Amino acid sequence: MRITEFFLRGLFRRWRFLVPPDEAPDDKMVAAFERLWRSISSGGRLIYDLPYAKTAFTRWLTAEKGVLLHGSNHAGLEQLLPRKQTNFSGKPVEAVFASSDGIWSLYFALLDYQNPNLSTTRNGCFSLFGEMYYIFCVNQEALEFPLWTSGWVYIVPPDGFVSQDPEGLWRSEWICDQTVRPLAALPVSYEDFPFYQHVAGFPRGEHFLLTWARYGRRIGK
Repeated sequence: MRITEFFLRGLFRRWRFLVPPDEAPDDKMVAAFERLWRSISSGGRLIYDLPYAKTAFTRWLTAEKGVLLHGSNHAGLEQLLPRKQTNFSGKPVEAVFASSDGIWSLYFALLDYQNPNLSTTRNGCFSLFGEMYYIFCVNQEALEFPLWTSGWVYIVPPDGFVSQDPEGLWRSEWICDQTVRPLAALPVSYEDFPFYQHVAGFPRGEHFLLTWARYGRRIGK
């Protein structure tokens, strides 16, 4: 398995997959995040007025508080309901999806699903040796319209959630087959997503491995 992981890490680097920004929190930042965490009320809108990137906060939340994150275009959701979709391996499930990664959920919160040309998204959040790698792609036609809208990251308790790949690349994808009540909702805009300029288009019918291999070139990285 470790040989496979070394091989994949080499490929991800060669294909120029994205890596997280350097947002390691210092003591002052942690103190501010703790105060904000204590202000969370059940299901309420979180007022974020700190001078730090929101992803620094969401990454700290998942790492230090053990919560999961669910991204949505929709405001004011008091419950997250299971719905039919597919997991990372293409298996059909009826579930609420969430992530243990502090960045990935912003993509789902901000991608405008009302885009009339959006039909497919190929995205990934991969874990290798404690390092994270990301890729964000949509069908080529979707790039003819604005990709982003305002969105919400719902902070949810981990109760009832199961990782879809506990020891594998996709360990950040979690599902729950029950209704979930968020702890709080964090409003986000596209400027909060560190990779909003790094979404690539891919042509109809292209194999996903080619989409991965051409990713860095397509985003000019």
